[in-house]
Amino acid sequence: MINHRTTCFLSSVLSFLALCLEPLPAGEEPSLPPYILKEGISGNLHAVGSDTMLDLMTYWSEAFCAQYPHVTIALDEKGSNTAPPALISGRSQLAPMSRQMKPQEIAAFTSRFGYPPTEIVVAIDGLAVFVHRDNPIRGITLKQLASVFSEPRDPTARATKWSALGVMFPVDGSIKLFGRNALSGTHTFFKQQT
Repeated sequence: MINHRTTCFLSSVLSFLALCLEPLPAGEEPSLPPYILKEGISGNLHAVGSDTMLDLMTYWSEAFCAQYPHVTIALDEKGSNTAPPALISGRSQLAPMSRQMKPQEIAAFTSRFGYPPTEIVVAIDGLAVFVHRDNPIRGITLKQLASVFSEPRDPTARATKWSALGVMFPVDGSIKLFGRNALSGTHTFFKQQT
């Protein structure tokens, strides 16, 4: 399993309020003052980004809107790679991502707004590779994994059959890959790691 950070990038510090409604358990962070509800908060927030974070974003949005019923939060979660363009163009104020923002994305945001986006790490999640329980393979190295999933310079080096990994099947034996869509930060992270 490979751990990676799940983040939310914000276009302004004020948007941070959307992530801060749940009180911390006693003793978690004594230096933070208790959150005090503000009067007259209204408007629209738009989050574009990670579908991995959809459940968290939905939970946070519902909690925020319960406290501030005059705020509408729209979630457009198709994948982390949709987040930076939406944040940079101003179409969103929240950019949930399951990958780090790339230096060129941060530079584009900073060039447009004059300051870098605010990053808040909200989770550490894991990434694992599984094979069907009936598959006789007992383990796989990262090098073998890369030969299955990556696009090597030499196309003949790509493992497309289980026999390339030392597993013999009586029939075809083709490796069938399933994974995240290309807009996903998890997909990007996995490609970088294999």
